[in-house]
Amino acid sequence: MKTPRDKFEQAVWGSQLSVAILGNPQTRDFALINPDDALSEDVRRDYTRRGFEFLGVFALVEGRGRVALENALDTAMCDAISRAFLGRVEDELNRRVMAQGGGSIEWVRRLYAAPAPGEN
Repeated sequence: MKTPRDKFEQAVWGSQLSVAILGNPQTRDFALINPDDALSEDVRRDYTRRGFEFLGVFALVEGRGRVALENALDTAMCDAISRAFLGRVEDELNRRVMAQGGGSIEWVRRLYAAPAPGEN
């Protein structure tokens, strides 16, 4: 079994959702990148033009957020990246709910009728 080698691998190890953070701390411009996606040459040139560098990773592991940063970022940038990541989480949850037949009134009724975790 492979074990994570560095703080970035440790942060995303076993994650249900993770992103790499590329950005420019001076301009507070950033992008969240799916680690499985290949970047086109046009996107790479655009990120280079914008002065992007690797900033770190955000991940969701068993419902808990994890983060590993290359260097400390200011509060405003951390807040903006966190909001963008939460938007990704929301989009992914919506996608999964819809894929399982969610979004209907019947699905909502079943959800609210289900026992809370720990109840028998």
